This record gives sequence, C-alpha cells and structure tokens, in this order.
Amino acid sequence: MAVNNLETSRRLIAARIGSFKVYGLNQLLFEGNDVYGSQAFRESQVDRIIHRFEHEGCRRLDPLTWIPCEMLASDLQSIVGNISSTGYFQDLQLPGGWNLHCFQGQHRIAAALHWLDPNDYWWNFEIYDSAQLNDDCRRRLREFDQSPQSFSDGEIFRNIRHYQQRGETDAAGEWLAKWSPTKCREFNRIYYPKESKDAFNSMGEKLDSLLPFPALWKSWFMGTHLPSLKCPEELADSLSEIHQAWQSLTCQTPEHLDPTTLSLLEGRCPRLSLADQEHIKEIFRDGRAFPDVQNYNTRAHLRQAALEYPKVIPSLRTFLENTKYLKAMTDVIKRVLPPKFKGTIRETMLKYYVPPLEPRFQIQTSENDFVEEQASSEYGFWAAYRQLFLFAMRHFFGLTNIQPLALGQTSYKQRFDASEIWRRFKLCAAMVGFVLPGSKSSQSSRLASSIEFTAIHRLLTRLRPPSYLHTTKLV
Repeated sequence: MAVNNLETSRRLIAARIGSFKVYGLNQLLFEGNDVYGSQAFRESQVDRIIHRFEHEGCRRLDPLTWIPCEMLASDLQSIVGNISSTGYFQDLQLPGGWNLHCFQGQHRIAAALHWLDPNDYWWNFEIYDSAQLNDDCRRRLREFDQSPQSFSDGEIFRNIRHYQQRGETDAAGEWLAKWSPTKCREFNRIYYPKESKDAFNSMGEKLDSLLPFPALWKSWFMGTHLPSLKCPEELADSLSEIHQAWQSLTCQTPEHLDPTTLSLLEGRCPRLSLADQEHIKEIFRDGRAFPDVQNYNTRAHLRQAALEYPKVIPSLRTFLENTKYLKAMTDVIKRVLPPKFKGTIRETMLKYYVPPLEPRFQIQTSENDFVEEQASSEYGFWAAYRQLFLFAMRHFFGLTNIQPLALGQTSYKQRFDASEIWRRFKLCAAMVGFVLPGSKSSQSSRLASSIEFTAIHRLLTRLRPPSYLHTTKLV
C-alpha cells in the first residue's frame, strides 16, 4: 500500500498544473452520486456551510478550501496563454461551452453562489492535467481530505462494498476508517458473521443488490444494531422487496432514480389510496418525478409503473422505520427462548416446533378462538411462526418496554395486565405447536427446559389429551 501511495503522490505532483482563480462558477461539472466516492447533494449540508460563512467568512484564500479539478493542459493553455511557472493564483475565465470537471466542492460552491455578491463570483481551484491522471489519482482527489462527517452512512456503506467487491481491500479499509468502531463491528457482523452464516450472507447479498440505487442510501444509518435482532431472514425478505419494487418503479433502469423522486414516492400506496394516486399524477405532471428523464414514452412507462405498484412503496428509510417495530416483536419472542440461544430466531423456533400427527393446523381467528386448517406439512411451521409474531405485534405494548415511536412513559392504567397477556401468548404458542422451554420471567425446571423432554411431552399430550381424563367434581 505504501508503494502505491508513493506512486500516486508522484503522479499527482507531476500532474498538478497550478492554482487558478476561476470565474464563471456556473460552468463547473460535479460528479453525480452514481460515481463511487462522490457525495450526494444535500441542501442541509449547503445550509451548514452558509452558517459557517456567516461566522467566519468563505475563506477563499485558504488553500484548505481550494477545489481539485482536472483539464487537459493543452486546453488550459489555449485559454490563458502562458501558464505561470510558479503555478499560483492565475485568473481563469472559462469561455462559453467550456467546463471544469471538479472532484469535490459541490456543496461549497452552492453555498458560495448563495452567499457571495453576484459581481464577486469566483473561487480558487487546483487544476491537474487530465492526461497524467489515472484512476488512483482521481480517487485520491475525490475521496481524500474530506471530513468523515461530510459523508452519510449510506455513502460510506456503498463505497466499502464497492471496493470490497473489486478486491481493493486498502481502499475499502480507508472508507471503513470513516466509521466509529461500533459501526464497523455492526457492518462486519452482517458480512462476516460467526454464526448463521447462510442467513446473514443472504441479507448481505440483498443489501448489495441495492447498491445500483444511490438515492436509496441517502437515509441509511449504521448503528441500528440490525444483527442483534437475530432475524436476518426476515430482514433479507424486506430488502428483496425493496429491490423488486425499484426495479419495477424505474423500469429496470436504476440510474433513473434520484433523491427527490424517492422522497416523493416512498411510503405511498397508489393501489389503495386515491390521495396517493392523485399525488403521483401531480408529480409526474409538474415534472418533479424523475426530472432527469425527458423521453415522453419513458416517462409514461415510469408513471404507469408507479400508479400500478400494488403495495406501499418501500425504501431503506421505511425499512429502518419498520425495524423499530420488528425490534419490539423480536424482544418478546426472545423472552421465551434461552437467554444465550445460538442461531437466528427462526432457526431456534424450528427446534421447538412439534408438528401434529395429522396435517391439520391451528389458526387463530380471534384473541380466544382457533380453527383447524388442513394443509401440507410444510405449512405448519410457517403458520405457527407467523402467528406468534403476529401476537407479539398486537401485544408488544404489554410484553416489552420497547417503544418504537419513543413515546413517553404510559400510565399503568392504560396497560393490560402483563401476566394475563403472557398467559395468552404462551397459550397461543402451545396451540400452534410450539413447546417452549420457559421465559426469562418464569424459568421452568431443568428437565422441562430440555428440547427432548418438551417434544416428548407434547407428543404424549396429543396422543392422550387432558380432556380424555374424567374426574369427579366435588361440590
């Protein structure tokens, strides 16, 4: 790595033409967020820079604020004539139709155009000869000397995976270094799991499938502790749905999606909501949806795809919001499993599931009622597993202290009796076929907590149900 860095540094020194005071800031070209290592444009970051300008000025003469860019040396010479031998602070007025390709500074220039007097639009640029730059040089100019805080977690995530997939471990490591150790550990638990490798690998693959959609990653946040939920299978299914949705909504062209369109569509359900239908028609009519797509036929297909999408339009933002509720449900399920169980919740619950002798399965139709349904043997566990999660979804308020919306402490009078809810939860689990070892609040005996014992006990009680026993009722 040191040798490569030295070679790149030598190339950059040789390629540097000089520093130029550039006028005509509307002739600058910045890389889009489809280029790995570049930043997505965010108005909030422009506002922060304007705030700094108001307190300390724009500091255009400070070399730390100068923006790296590239141009062919021959083209530059045709504009300015002789280039100063010192290569320092020459004036440069770009002719009409000419552009300067910039590696950084999009937010700084946007803030400058807002803050500076229109008669004083200029900035300092470090210009490099395009003919002497290679990919490593461009990556260095694009990615280095930027504050880690200026990149969102989603941008860092995409770049790490981009370089890991290319086998460029050094570059991936540089991006990982922008995160805290906690975020790095969470990332590694997804891509380098110590247990349930197949399940987590599937989740990682589904995340990777979203990399071609840069706009989706704007709202991604590390630090949500997704691996600790211990349900990578469910998370992978949700991520797969996001991929399928946006493949459809972009007509198989991911580069069509931009952050504005994403924010206008996510969470909408045009199939069921007339208001959402009208909203989608309006944003296509006024051009806010997919503004970079100008072809009439393409826009018509995109509009039709949005209006005909059959579900709530998902995104990584809605995904993370949903995991707040999933966390409450998994917390309930974990309370009836051994404290340090290995594997995922689904894998562990399968161990405690005892199918009926006949393919007739209990389906809960109301809080106190069940009906039998005949189906294939594969149906049993899935029906039971989902019903237990549905119970936890309905009643997590009484079974866990986790509050997805971070509401204030609720009055005790508004809560159901927790012991009664737990009794109904365990009854539901038993009815659908689970023989659980006990919960944290009510540990069963060592014998009864063994999987073998509970499986045999469940089988015997089904062969000889308690209702078969007749006792004399004493009056």
